[in-house]
Amino acid sequence: MKSLANAKSKILEKMKEGSVTAEWDAVVSYNREMANHVLIQDYVDQFSNSGWYAPINYTAHLRGTQDRLDFVDVVLSEPLISFVSQEVYIKPTLRVTWFAKSGTIISSHGDDVRYENVLNPLMGPTLVAILPVSSGDVEESKVYLDISGSSDFVFNFSAVGDENEQVGSQLQAYLIQKLSDEHQRIVISEIVNTEGSIWKPESFKIDVLVPPALRETRMLDDAVNDGAVVVSIALEGSSPGGVPVEPLYMIPSEEGFTSAIVIRNKALMDKIIQKGFAKMGNEISGASTLEPIALGNKEFYQLKAIDGAIKGPKEIKFPVDDLTFNISSMYLAMESPGFNGRSRFTCSIIDDSLMIEWNGYKEFSIQYGQATYWGELNWKKELKGKFLIEGDTEVSLSVGDDSTGSVLLVPVGFIENQLPYTVLDYWNDISELYIENGIEVEIDDALQRFAAHVPDFNTFALNNILFKNHDVVSLKEAYTPGDLVVFGNIRPQLTAIQIDDPLPKVIKGQTYQFTITPTASAPQIKWAVEPLADSKGLLVANFGSIDERTGLYTAPAELGEDGFLQVKVTAIHEQSEAKCFALLTVSNQSILVSPEMFKVSFNAEFPVRAMAHDKSPLKPVLPTDTDGKIVASETEMNVWIYSPGPRPAPSVGYKLETIEFKSESNGSTNTVVALCLASGLILMKYDVGDKPGTYEFYGESATGNRKKGKWTLLEGPGVIDYETGIYTADPEVSEPLIIVHGLFNDGEDIGVDVFKLDPTGKSLATLIRHGKHPGNIGTPGDEY
Repeated sequence: MKSLANAKSKILEKMKEGSVTAEWDAVVSYNREMANHVLIQDYVDQFSNSGWYAPINYTAHLRGTQDRLDFVDVVLSEPLISFVSQEVYIKPTLRVTWFAKSGTIISSHGDDVRYENVLNPLMGPTLVAILPVSSGDVEESKVYLDISGSSDFVFNFSAVGDENEQVGSQLQAYLIQKLSDEHQRIVISEIVNTEGSIWKPESFKIDVLVPPALRETRMLDDAVNDGAVVVSIALEGSSPGGVPVEPLYMIPSEEGFTSAIVIRNKALMDKIIQKGFAKMGNEISGASTLEPIALGNKEFYQLKAIDGAIKGPKEIKFPVDDLTFNISSMYLAMESPGFNGRSRFTCSIIDDSLMIEWNGYKEFSIQYGQATYWGELNWKKELKGKFLIEGDTEVSLSVGDDSTGSVLLVPVGFIENQLPYTVLDYWNDISELYIENGIEVEIDDALQRFAAHVPDFNTFALNNILFKNHDVVSLKEAYTPGDLVVFGNIRPQLTAIQIDDPLPKVIKGQTYQFTITPTASAPQIKWAVEPLADSKGLLVANFGSIDERTGLYTAPAELGEDGFLQVKVTAIHEQSEAKCFALLTVSNQSILVSPEMFKVSFNAEFPVRAMAHDKSPLKPVLPTDTDGKIVASETEMNVWIYSPGPRPAPSVGYKLETIEFKSESNGSTNTVVALCLASGLILMKYDVGDKPGTYEFYGESATGNRKKGKWTLLEGPGVIDYETGIYTADPEVSEPLIIVHGLFNDGEDIGVDVFKLDPTGKSLATLIRHGKHPGNIGTPGDEY
C-alpha cells in the first residue's frame, strides 16, 4: 500500500470552504487495495451451496453470421465485485465477475457443431462487467447494483474479433430481463439492523478516485496507485446528489488511515441535531427547520427553532413578601403568536464546533400585593459541542460545560405604574436569586435535554452498501469543519491476516500448504475446511482434510464424476479472532485444457485455454513439421490463440494437429487436438443404435440424402466398423469424445468431424446436427 502526500490538515482546511459531498447525504471512502481484500474475503466467506444462479439455457447469436453460442444448464456464481485497473493508464473502476460452475456451451454454425465445452470453476469462462458509472438502490434492506448502464459486458469464451463483447451484451440483456426480479439488479449486500437506524440508505453511486499526487500523471496502474473506492449515499427521502467538479480525496496519508466517512452538513442537522430540538421543550414540543447560512455556495445549514417552549421557573421565596413573578413559559421560536415575546434558537457549525445559541426576550407580569406591574426578561446562552468517537464504533455529541451567556431581569417603569421602592431597593438581590435558582436552572435543564437527545450513531448501515461484513471500519477521529468527517481504518480483524493465495488449486491425492501473512502469526492460526456442493447440488463425503495447526491440506485420492471438488478453508487467529478465507479447487489433472478437441478452418484462429494447477508457466508445443502457430493472448490470461495456417494443398481436406502444453516448472503435460478443415466437406451425422453403446454414422448430401461411406476412428476411445459406420463405445465412457473420418463417392469426397456422443439422442448438440435447434427461428437471444 503506497503512502501519498494528502495531509489531514489540508483536507480539513479544504472542507471549510464548502460541503464536499456534492449534495449526497453521506460519502464513504475506502483504500482500494484493502477494500478489494475485504470484498474477496466477504465473497469466499459467503460462498455456499446457495451462492449460485439458476441454470441458464440460452442461445446467443453472433451478428451477421449463422454462428451461435448455446448455453445448456450453465450455472453462474453470485457475482464478485472488485475495483481494478483495466490496463495501465486507465482509471480504476468497478468490475463485476460471475464464475461458471457447471453446464455446457456449444458453438455451432447452422447445423455444424464446432465444439462442445463442459464448464467447470477451474477453467471458466467468466462473465465480466465493467461499470465506469456504478449506481444502485436499497429496497427492504437489500442493496442492488444496477448493471443496465454497463458499457463493457464481456463473456470470456473467445479471443476472436468482438465475439466476447457480442455474447456478453446478450447475456447482460438476459440477466436483466429473464432472471428473477432479485437478479435483474445484482444483490451485492444486505443492510443489517435497519430497525430504528438513523441512516436508511435509499440510493447510491460508486466511483474510484485517484490520489492527488497522481492526478497529473499517467501512472495509474495497480502497481503504483491504491486509489480510493468512494460510495456516495442518498438517505431515505433524499434525492441522489451530483458529481463534484473537483472531488476531494478524503483519506489522509498520515497515521495509517484507510477510510473516511463524511456526513453532509445538512444531513447532520436534519438526522442528528434535530432530534435534540424535538425533546428540548417541556411545555411545547420543539420543532425546527433548516435554513442555509448565507455564506455563498458553501451549502452549510443552520437549524432554527420554529416552535417549542420550556416551563417557567417554579415559585421561590423572595426577600420581599407578597412578590410573585409570572413567567409561565420561555419560548424557543423566533415569534410566539399570542404572547408578547421573541426568541431565536439556532444550531450551526462554527470553528469545528457545534454552536448552540439561544437569545430571548419576554415581557412578564409582576404581582406585588394586590397590584400588577411589568418587567422584561432577556437571556442569551451560547454552548459549544464537539463530536467524539465512543469506542471505535460510534460517534457522540459532547456538550461542554463552558457555556457563556447572560440573563437580565428589568422592571418596566411607567410613571403611573411604577414598582414601589420596597421592591426596587431589593431588585438586584431579587433578580439574582430568581435567575440563579429559577431561570438559569430551567434554561440549563432544557439545554441538557437537548444534548441528551442528540443520539449517538454508528456507521454500520453506510458501510453495508459495499460490505456484507457490516462492522468494517474502526472509527478513530471526528471533525466538523463544515460537514462531519470521521477518519478511521478498515477493521484490523479483517485485514490483520491474509491467506497468501485465496483461490488455490491442487491435484487429487496431493497436499497443499496454506501460508499466512504476516508469517509471525502462523503459530496462532487454527485452520478448518468444509465442502461445497457439486454440480448436482450434493455434498461429497470425502472432501479432504486439513491440519488445524499447520494448514496443510490433503486432497482426496478420488473425485466424483464432475472431475473437480471445491472446499472453503477458514483461518482464525486465536488471540485476536481475526479471520480470513480461501476457496480451494481440487482437480484430476495437473494441467487443464479447454476444449480437449475442436475444429477450426484453415487460415482461421481459435482460442485455447490451458492452466497449471500450481499456476506455473506453460509452454505450448506444436509438431515440428507444421505451418500452424500458437501465441499467448494479449488480453486474457491462460489463453493461447491457435492458427493452423494455410491449406497444405488443394487435395488435402483436413489435418489433425496435437498441441502439447508443458509446465516449465514440473514437466507435467496435457494435450489438445485440433481438427483443421477445408470447406466443402461432407456433413456427417449419427443415430443412436438399438444396442446400448452403439451409434450408426452416415454422411448427408446438400439435399439431405443419407450417404454411405468408409469409416475410420481418428481420435478417442471405442471402435468403428469400416464398412457399416457402426461405432461401439468403450463401456467405461458414457459420453465419448471422438474424431471420425468418412470416405464417400468411392473416395472422391470426405468428411471429418468431432463428436461428443449422446446416448439419449436428445441433447442440444444432436438436435443442432439434425437441423432441429429450438432457436432456428433466427431471433437473437433465444431462451429454451
